[in-house]
Amino acid sequence: VRDDALYEKLMENAMTLIRNNKGMVPIKHLNKQRIAYVQLGDDDGTAFLQQLKKYTKVDHISAEKLPDLLYKLKDYNYVIIGFHKSNE
Repeated sequence: VRDDALYEKLMENAMTLIRNNKGMVPIKHLNKQRIAYVQLGDDDGTAFLQQLKKYTKVDHISAEKLPDLLYKLKDYNYVIIGFHKSNE
């Protein structure tokens, strides 16, 4: 896409599902699920997290070390990982 504004809008709204082996998507009974969001990359992913929160409660989880992150995520039914790359 040559139009930078259009490209930016497309990327803000793009989503890639890596794997859905167990038919987890779409997530059913949202009000009964504990859903965590983990942001990776050098952009904060605010737009993506705001979109997620339009549908249900989503907790933004972060930690400096992997063992700490895994501990924080242990009680969640679903973990959504967003990789966000800035344009800088």
